[in-house]
Amino acid sequence: MILAVLPVTSFVENVYIVGDDETKEAAVIDPGGEADRILKAVDQLGVTVKYILNTHGHMDHVGGVMKVQEATGALFGIHARDIETSQRAPAGYVASLVPDFVQPPDPDMELKDGDEFKVGQVTLKIIETPGHTMGSLCIQAGGVLFSGDTLFQGSVGRTDFPGSSTEALVESVRGKLFVDLEDDTVVLPGHGAQTSIGHEKAHNPFVGIGSKLWTP
Repeated sequence: MILAVLPVTSFVENVYIVGDDETKEAAVIDPGGEADRILKAVDQLGVTVKYILNTHGHMDHVGGVMKVQEATGALFGIHARDIETSQRAPAGYVASLVPDFVQPPDPDMELKDGDEFKVGQVTLKIIETPGHTMGSLCIQAGGVLFSGDTLFQGSVGRTDFPGSSTEALVESVRGKLFVDLEDDTVVLPGHGAQTSIGHEKAHNPFVGIGSKLWTP
């Protein structure tokens, strides 16, 4: 499997390029900005981008969608509940943090739980994980989980935004990710370093076994 990560913009948001070694088909996950860098990486990897898949609609994750789509012709997908969020213009100084931000287009696909997308022999499976936003989702590719801003190394996504829900996020992680995925599943988050399901289950202070909210 082809797998590359590019941290972009002042948000240090992780853009992932995942694809098939043989066919060179690929998907770009969360192109948040610095679209020229993303496209350069696509060119260097020698892949054809078939899909742009977004884990949620916050501006630091969608700022480069339009430019990447225009350059590649890829189909763009996001959860229906995050379309409005994705098309909301950033306000004030926040706009300066993603200098090449362009409002993303209407999606070609509304992603939902259980959807599968193939890039060559690699299957990308959609797992709905509401909480950080109500349209948040994760994307599984075999033993790898692209967790967006749902689950981080030692943390979870913020839930103090309008429309966020702490209860929903906790249920998404504990009731779905921790139950359905193997402990050795590699977690590649929207910001920060990689981790694993087992590590977060054991040590995450917000949703792990040792957290005060934990209920087996």
